[in-house]
Amino acid sequence: MITGFLLLLPSLMVGMVTGFLLLDERDDRILTTVAVTPIGRSGYIKYRMLVTAALGLIYAAAVFPMINFMGVALRLVAPIALVAAMEVPITALFLATFAGNKVEGLALSKGLGIFMIAPVIAYFTECRWETLLGVIPFFWPVTA
Repeated sequence: MITGFLLLLPSLMVGMVTGFLLLDERDDRILTTVAVTPIGRSGYIKYRMLVTAALGLIYAAAVFPMINFMGVALRLVAPIALVAAMEVPITALFLATFAGNKVEGLALSKGLGIFMIAPVIAYFTECRWETLLGVIPFFWPVTA
């Protein structure tokens, strides 16, 4: 469980920073300016999500030496790091979609931390919480 959380935290942090950047760019009306360029608004968002997801994967790989003391093989951690890196766009787009400004984004990012309790609940309960908690994206990297 500790390994999953250590792989998930860098991706979550990169996603929050990316979400705040998107909120800042929306407040400064930079996305409106980007809309008239050849890349367009959707191309810019795709670029931003792809680069930050790759950054999240690099950070997850950088965390691997810290979790290697548990004797976890790299072949087991690599797919989990890939799934954890997909949390970057999920977190960033969640903040950019549901937050009206940077203050609301900060509150929502703090609220995202409550969803990280889902794998702990599933680990310590005997019933079939996996079906209910499986819709939470933070559940799968930690469970794996």
